[in-house]
Amino acid sequence: MNHLSLAFNNFLKSPINVRLFFSFIFIFFAIIITIISFIVSYNYESKHMSKDIENTANTFINNKTRLLKNTIEINKRTLNSVVKNNIFKRYLKTKQNKENTQALFEQIIASDNNIMQIRYINADGQEEIRFNRIEENYPYDMTNDSLLQNK
Repeated sequence: MNHLSLAFNNFLKSPINVRLFFSFIFIFFAIIITIISFIVSYNYESKHMSKDIENTANTFINNKTRLLKNTIEINKRTLNSVVKNNIFKRYLKTKQNKENTQALFEQIIASDNNIMQIRYINADGQEEIRFNRIEENYPYDMTNDSLLQNK
């Protein structure tokens, strides 16, 4: 026998040393099992957490997309109703009774707090009617004719 195994055998002859040896082995394997369990648990949780985050993000994006599509559709319908409105059509042909068209535009901006601006720009690029709102849910105002711009 070599010198190391002889020293180990002498060490194990004492019952206290045997308990110490097995306690050390037990603690060593407990630490190894704990580390392996932590790694497995971490990998498992990180995979599921990534999936949860991805699902939450996809749900959020889908909800926002649906909301945006609905808003666009509502705005399209609003604009189509203006284009088909007889008051607006008459104003386009005659440029008379501007007040009636302004009242129409005012009713549109008053009916939806999300509309920040509504205006009519003629074929030459000149604004003829404009209503503005500074921020959502804030009051709106009609732009004075002298402040209308050429776009």
